[in-house]
Amino acid sequence: NSTQGVISIVTRLPGGSESMPVSDTIRLDTHASILSVGFTGAAVKSPGDPLHLTLDAGETGGSARVEIVGLFVALALYDDGTNGDSHAGDGVYELDTVVPGGQTVTGSVVTGRFTDAVGNEALAFDGPQRLSVQQVPDAVSLAAPAASAPPDVPAVLLEWSPSNVNDFAAYRLVRSVGAAPVAEGETVTLVTTRGQTQYRDTGVREGATYNYRVVVVTNTGLESAS
Repeated sequence: NSTQGVISIVTRLPGGSESMPVSDTIRLDTHASILSVGFTGAAVKSPGDPLHLTLDAGETGGSARVEIVGLFVALALYDDGTNGDSHAGDGVYELDTVVPGGQTVTGSVVTGRFTDAVGNEALAFDGPQRLSVQQVPDAVSLAAPAASAPPDVPAVLLEWSPSNVNDFAAYRLVRSVGAAPVAEGETVTLVTTRGQTQYRDTGVREGATYNYRVVVVTNTGLESAS
C-alpha cells in the first residue's frame, strides 16, 4: 500500500555555501485495497432479521461502506468498537443492522467500498456471498386432531388450512410426546402437495398424549409453524 524512501534537504546560503544535508525517511501511501467483504449467518433472511456485515481493508483510519442491491446504498461500517465492531482499530470494519421490511431480493451482490485515511479509493469489491431476503410464509391453522377409537388401529387424523405461499415446498408435520414442547418434536412426514391438507398418523400408541404442529416450508428454506 505504500513506498518507503529518503528525502534530503540542503539549504544554499547567499554566499554560495551550502548547509549540511538534513534527511529523513518518508512513506508515500498511494494505494488502498479491500481484502474481503461479506455477512454472517444464513444466505436467506427475512425482513427484520439481524444482519452482521464485515469489510477487511487491512488498515485503520479509513472509511468503509457496503452496498447490497435492492437493500442498502453506502451503508457505513465501523472500526472503533461500536455498532457491532468486535475489535477497535484492527482494520476490519463491521456493522450490526437489520434487514429492512417490505423488500424481497434474490441473490443480491454485497459490494464493499473503502477510502483510506489519506483519500486513496480502493477498487469496489464484490463478496463471494449472495444475500436473499424472502418473506416468512403465513402459518396454516391446524384443526383439533381426531383420534381413532378401539377397536380401530391407533391413529390420529390431522387436518389444516391450505397454504397460500407461491414459494411452497412442503408441509412438515411435527409430533412430540406427552409434555414435551412440540417445537422439540420429531418430523413425522413431509407433504409436498400444497392441496393435500390431511394426514393420518399411525405411528402412535393407544393411551398416549401427543402434540402436533404443521410447519409451512418454502423453497428458500423459510418456515412458519401453526
